[in-house]
Amino acid sequence: MSNFKEQSSVISDRSRDILFVVLTSISGTLDALGFFGLGGIFISALSGNTVVLAASLIQGESTTAILGISVFGGYLCGASLAAFLFKRKANNDKGWDIEVTYILGIELIVLLLLFTQSYFHRFDSYLNLDSILMVITASFAMGIQFICARHVNRIGVITTMITGTLSNAIYRLINKEEHSQSIPSKDANKSSSSKESNKSQTDGHKRTTFYLFIVWIGYFIGAAIMTLILVNSTLFFATSLPFALMLFIFFYAVLRQKKNFQKLGN
Repeated sequence: MSNFKEQSSVISDRSRDILFVVLTSISGTLDALGFFGLGGIFISALSGNTVVLAASLIQGESTTAILGISVFGGYLCGASLAAFLFKRKANNDKGWDIEVTYILGIELIVLLLLFTQSYFHRFDSYLNLDSILMVITASFAMGIQFICARHVNRIGVITTMITGTLSNAIYRLINKEEHSQSIPSKDANKSSSSKESNKSQTDGHKRTTFYLFIVWIGYFIGAAIMTLILVNSTLFFATSLPFALMLFIFFYAVLRQKKNFQKLGN
């Protein structure tokens, strides 16, 4: 019975891919929020934050250094929590199941906390404690999201690491794998079934490559919209964007999984 529930709760590949694009756009909104609204630090791009942290330590910029350390602390704590919650699962490659949705529900709560924190945010002249707390909260959410994306295991897509996703897309675009020898038979190249199989694999390769670029565009759009909001509105209004996107993801996933369960139960 438990195995039936697990299988029925896995959402379709199409729904998963849509939600992955939205998840990546959330990363874009939070990176823009951190860079333009919380002291010039990225929230999910830890490679960039490593450079910022190193530079700020060398230059003696204590505030930026503390923000950089806060990002790593929050991100690692969020990732550790999600990894612990997934630890009891025997198979770590089951797609987007109900447990992924529940753990992303924790991210939803964290983003609600971020939204609440922004209401009380005040800029200090030296050490902005409000910004530090918001950075920790936002990076905690991104740590959770990283582990969830890793669990779902959509090829080449880590929603909080857009550089890797784009690099994988370029690699797949340049190295067009045809898989033309998939049927080990001397007449394989002449068989219609072999040609159909090869065509299907090639089409799948192209779709996946195209999808990786779509994920990058999702990140770009998220960052662009967040920047536009920060320029023209308040930090409080800006933090409502990632929360609203995660709210959509959570309830969309819940509704799809509930529908799948009812369908397989009949």
